[in-house]
Amino acid sequence: MKSTPDDVILQLVMEETISDQGVLLAKLRERGLTLTQPTLSRRLSRLSIRKIQGRYAHFEPIRTANPLTFVIELSEPNLIVIRTSPGFAQALGLKIDQFKLEEVAGTLAGDDTVFVAIRRPEALEGLRVRIGMLLGQAI
Repeated sequence: MKSTPDDVILQLVMEETISDQGVLLAKLRERGLTLTQPTLSRRLSRLSIRKIQGRYAHFEPIRTANPLTFVIELSEPNLIVIRTSPGFAQALGLKIDQFKLEEVAGTLAGDDTVFVAIRRPEALEGLRVRIGMLLGQAI
C-alpha cells in the first residue's frame, strides 16, 4: 500500500524533531514528495499539526459538548475573578472589554482565569450579575 503525502507528513512530525517548514519540505523531497510551502501549510492545518514548543507536533483538539463553562467569583474590594475552561480566558476577557462597561477599569486574562478590575467597590456585586447576564450565564 502506497503512503499518501499526508501519511508521510504525519510520520515525519511524529518520529522526528522538525523545527520549521523548510526542514519538513527538505525531508519530504528526500522521500520523493515535492510540495510548495503554501500547500504544506494548508496540509499541516488540515492534519492538526501545529508548532508546539519550537517543533511541529500532531495534536487533537479537545472536543466537548459545551466547551465554554465559567464561574464568576468576587474578590473584594474591587476584583471579579472568572474561572473558565482552559483556553477560553483571553476570548472571554476580550468580550468583556467589548461591552465597554463604565465600571470596569480593565481586564487581565490568562489561560483559564480572567481578572476584572472594578472602579468602585460598591459596584462589585451588581457588575458580577451584569457580566454574568451579558455572557449568557443563568443567575
